[in-house]
Amino acid sequence: MSEVDGRRRPRQSTLSYDFHKGIVASAMDISLLTANANQLRLLLTYNEQSRTYKGCIILVITSLVLQILVAVCVIIVTSYPKTKANYWIRRLKVFSSILVAIITVINILVASLVSTT
Repeated sequence: MSEVDGRRRPRQSTLSYDFHKGIVASAMDISLLTANANQLRLLLTYNEQSRTYKGCIILVITSLVLQILVAVCVIIVTSYPKTKANYWIRRLKVFSSILVAIITVINILVASLVSTT
């Protein structure tokens, strides 16, 4: 913390780091959403004959829905005032972290199940 005009404010480097971290996380979220949408399109177009076709479709759609749910949770958490401690906001943070882990596992499954022939 540094003092400016008699008030304590966060240093610029910390603020800058958090800001850039948020931008990178958002870009990664958007790229994952785009990759899943592209996987879904490719599955629907080219992989109808695969034995894992229906399972992959279900997993990709589940991943997309969960990603939208996580985005809504993040919007709710970030819009809530940080000065107020709230039990439900903490629960929502934990819930969204669990959903992110589930999305990761789903995407690993999809990547391993999709056949290219």
